[in-house]
Amino acid sequence: MDDIFQDIRPYEGREVIEAAERLGNNSDYTRAIRNVLPEKVAKRILGNVGNITSCADFQREVTYRFMEAYAQQTITCLTISGFEKLNPNDFYLFVANHRDIILDSALLQMEMYKHNFRMLKSGIGDNLASTPMFMDVARTNNMFLIKRKGSKRELLESSILLSKYIRYNIVEKHDSVWIAQRNGRTKDGEDKTQQGVLKMFEKSNTSADIIDGFRELNIVPVVISYEYEPCDTFKARELCLTERDGVYVKAKDEDFNSMRAGILQKKGNVHISICNPLNMSLDKVKRGANNNETLTNIAQLIDNEIYQGYRLWRTNYIAADLMRNEERYTHQYTDGQFYDFQNYLREKSCSADAEFEPMYEHLLRIYATPVIKKEQILAGKDE
Repeated sequence: MDDIFQDIRPYEGREVIEAAERLGNNSDYTRAIRNVLPEKVAKRILGNVGNITSCADFQREVTYRFMEAYAQQTITCLTISGFEKLNPNDFYLFVANHRDIILDSALLQMEMYKHNFRMLKSGIGDNLASTPMFMDVARTNNMFLIKRKGSKRELLESSILLSKYIRYNIVEKHDSVWIAQRNGRTKDGEDKTQQGVLKMFEKSNTSADIIDGFRELNIVPVVISYEYEPCDTFKARELCLTERDGVYVKAKDEDFNSMRAGILQKKGNVHISICNPLNMSLDKVKRGANNNETLTNIAQLIDNEIYQGYRLWRTNYIAADLMRNEERYTHQYTDGQFYDFQNYLREKSCSADAEFEPMYEHLLRIYATPVIKKEQILAGKDE
């Protein structure tokens, strides 16, 4: 069965050993590790590369140790909640909000390992594995490729193959899978599940019933909340230039620079919430007149879990008060914290090719939106 997935699946067997050897001899890769971490730590991690024989080895001996070292440098406190909702003997499709190219799944992987759960297979856009080195890093790290380019027919065929691969892993191989709720990172703080992602899941459903097909995938929404959003300036700038010019063209190496900035940027506190498994609520999903309407209702169910799972930080509360010119949440922060974050936003709003005011407004929205979404969920519960 694996042969049909050869172009998108993680490396296996000899492929892993050969890729690890290539990485160990790749000066760009070893330099990248040394540029991020202290030499003693980098040397220890790079020394492990030559002993890799499986993706699980790579995740444990390289990725976990790398993430652990970097987290100590850039995260004030990393917490996670919701493990009690999972059964270590079950297998899940984690559908997550997407704020950072690498960190969202990598931090969850790290916490899974620390809590004695098996680490996951995770999806990554093939545009991010655009060089042989990045391809080796991704596919040796138990990542599978999501095709982003091609004709309509090619993308449809890729979507069907991806759907089959995800279901095959959960139902037959008994591996859990991480995938983002949308194509690409959310840029405006609006963590909304794209219906196209759910349509992709449905393409491998062999049941006559759409709800039964989703029940088989055992979906668990996951939300990551950053006190300081990785690459917030990059996101605000992209939104500004798109509004002004009608289109946004990525610069060469922009994805790489975003990945690097996401790793190096100070993120303050970070929390991961494992939400309620979707199967607890699927029987309550309103069936629409057609599958599209039903998928819309399933997407809303995932979104509601994510909004409820937000861990709100003082940066979120300050941004919400600033954006609405209110003092609703002054009990959540001090005057000093208010002025410090306001100065942070002003500094981040200074761009060589984007105007200050639009940058400032977009940055405010990035941080304020989680507060607004959680307010809406709580208001709905009170009705």
